[in-house]
Amino acid sequence: MTFLEERIAANKAIILKYETAISTILAGAESYTLDTGQSRQTVTRSNIQEIQTSMLAAYGLLITLEGMLPANNQPLIARPAW
Repeated sequence: MTFLEERIAANKAIILKYETAISTILAGAESYTLDTGQSRQTVTRSNIQEIQTSMLAAYGLLITLEGMLPANNQPLIARPAW
């Protein structure tokens, strides 16, 4: 697995953790301990907006990383524009 593929997999795992935290809180839990592997925090209903913002940032990074992968595992060939 390439470095880029490893970063994509790690980012997807973090997104799943954010989604789990949000859905657990919205389902009625008073708090949830969110461990992204980089940090650990206790999330409550008052933190939902912050967690959603972090999750959207992680989605943005995922889109960027996936866009860096060559299409159909073909090497990217760049040519001068002139």
